[in-house]
Amino acid sequence: MHPGGPITGVNGWAAPDGSADDTAWRRPTDSTTAVESRSGKPGGATAIPPQYQGPPRMHRPSVAVGWGPVITSGPTPRALPYQDHEALDREDAQARAVTVGVGVLTLVVLFLLLLMMVIRAGTTTGVA
Repeated sequence: MHPGGPITGVNGWAAPDGSADDTAWRRPTDSTTAVESRSGKPGGATAIPPQYQGPPRMHRPSVAVGWGPVITSGPTPRALPYQDHEALDREDAQARAVTVGVGVLTLVVLFLLLLMMVIRAGTTTGVA
């Protein structure tokens, strides 16, 4: 550790070995690019930056490796039971009628309870 505090590089980060030199974080030099001097200026002529060639091609492993999903045909599907669509429609209509009837009956009862509460509140205050 440096006596005056941690040694930091140009951008404020220390190199992995603790030195202030940030060469460990620089892009590796390629043989086709110009070598940079310590001042940061290119030492040679204009270099063409390398182009991204994309990810490497994938090759399927050999059959001997045994890799891949196991595909089986499975059992044949069984036949579904017969459905009487007209009977199902009738039962559905009956169930809908019962549901609507219960809803209407509930609304009527709630309306009557509300009406009775308003009438009773008016008679106790002497407004009616």
